[in-house]
Amino acid sequence: THVLKAVCELVENSIDAGARHIEIVRYRSGGEMYLEVVDDGKGLKINEDGLPDFQYVATHICDSLKRYLKDHEREGVHGEFGIGLLGFWSLGKKLAMKAQGKDGHTYQMTMKTGGRTYSIAAVPGSVVHHGVKVTVGPLNATTRNILTGDRIDKYIAAELRDRIKNSGVNIEVFDRITHKNRRVVPKEFEGERLAEIKDIPTDHGLIRVELYLTSPKSDTFPQVSLSKDGTIVKRDIGQLENFDHPVWRSGFFTGAIDCPFIELTPGTRDSVIHDEKLDCFCSSMHSLENELQVILNSLELAEAEKASVQISRDVRKAFANALSELPQTDYLWFDVEVADGKQGEPGASNKAEGMPINQKEKPSAMPSFLDVLPGEPARATLSPKFLSMLPGESHLLRIRVYDSKNIEIEGNIHVQWSVKFGGGTINMHLFETQAIFQAPAEPGNVIISAAISCGQWRSEIECKIKILSPDESGRGVSVGKGLPNYRLAPDVSGNWRSRYLPLKNCIEINSMHRDFTLSKASFATHRKYIAKLYAKEIVLLNFPGISQNETLERLVEVLVRIEKQL
Repeated sequence: THVLKAVCELVENSIDAGARHIEIVRYRSGGEMYLEVVDDGKGLKINEDGLPDFQYVATHICDSLKRYLKDHEREGVHGEFGIGLLGFWSLGKKLAMKAQGKDGHTYQMTMKTGGRTYSIAAVPGSVVHHGVKVTVGPLNATTRNILTGDRIDKYIAAELRDRIKNSGVNIEVFDRITHKNRRVVPKEFEGERLAEIKDIPTDHGLIRVELYLTSPKSDTFPQVSLSKDGTIVKRDIGQLENFDHPVWRSGFFTGAIDCPFIELTPGTRDSVIHDEKLDCFCSSMHSLENELQVILNSLELAEAEKASVQISRDVRKAFANALSELPQTDYLWFDVEVADGKQGEPGASNKAEGMPINQKEKPSAMPSFLDVLPGEPARATLSPKFLSMLPGESHLLRIRVYDSKNIEIEGNIHVQWSVKFGGGTINMHLFETQAIFQAPAEPGNVIISAAISCGQWRSEIECKIKILSPDESGRGVSVGKGLPNYRLAPDVSGNWRSRYLPLKNCIEINSMHRDFTLSKASFATHRKYIAKLYAKEIVLLNFPGISQNETLERLVEVLVRIEKQL
């Protein structure tokens, strides 16, 4: 599938032969470029005459000796189709393989691209470490610029990452054209290791799992690879039909899933045979996907809470100024719920919702330098303390601990969450101070308890939640004018960016849309993206049924004034 993959095949043959040291040499001779792979493995099988059995190698393509090894002999051995050697066709014009006979002399087998013959002859010199030396060249004109020492190093470090780690083999690349030498170091993953994710035992063998929590970037999109015995089969496991799920395409996870018992298709080595072993692998991965989905949900909720407060505030200010420049008879604000009762009681909406257009925020007092360091814990808060939800919805709960001077204390805080009264479930977040409450399917009252400890200090706090029926969700509120909050809704299969939900008084934003991910390159870019979505929803709310051209004209009219404010 790639010329560098052909180099990997030669390297894997050396690893299969038990090599402890492998040298990949790129050099020039007689004006032509060559590639050489030398190992210190156990060499070729010796025939009855005491010579390297080149004849068997050349005449048993697609019938590798490795297929006839016993189970304990096959451990850590990958080759099974006997076709990897033919990969030299994609590299150069000729392959020369040298090995030592029982008599101590060196023998060479030669193959040429496009030919059906081979030759075996004794040659002068000796093979280093008594292993095997494979030379390919002259290299093809289209191959020379690809097979640089740097690219070979990086490709093998990623492609054979686990094989190198598990076997302990030392691989060195000597580029005698650029005079640079390098040792292949297995690629390490970025992010925080998910230590709670364990390997998965099955009837066919152990599925090894190594996953890390990371974040999507504008230039690269983190992926989880699928390997067999340390060799990559799919760089993105989401490419498999049974794994095209949001958790694998979220960009929050990277790492490797290694399944030693899946069967690969001959030739390509990047496709999996659909049989009972693949069925076992897929069914065994369901529990892992569920664990990752819980983590993904908590990340989405935490991210939404963290970003929406500041972005919503900025967007409100920008729209208040922008829409004041437009005809008030043309543009109306959204209808936003404002609680009749006291702020914070069940059924009350977020304080940020329905903010008056001309309301100005008061700057917070700056603490003095001496007040920055927190003291002993004095009190704890749980937000929200009162909450109303619809059945089946999820909400993030967060604990904060403060000292007597109201300075927040971070670290060494332990929280035990529980459902004290009513139904629903608590799903733990990555941090003990946060949890996700999943509302039950039936309306009613729920009390969540949080037992908090920080050193010797102890406290307990509760959150009272009302699960609303469809009828109750529309009562007890009056209607004001303003901009609603937004929430993230991960929909990997949806091509929509945002949508206004009147019954829930919020704008849903698709956090799995490619544009959302790209906008997170910086806070300013992300804020402008959210503002554009608000502008779209305002135009759609105020001008239903107008022509497509007029809708776009109105959108530009709003965006010009919004961007000036941001």
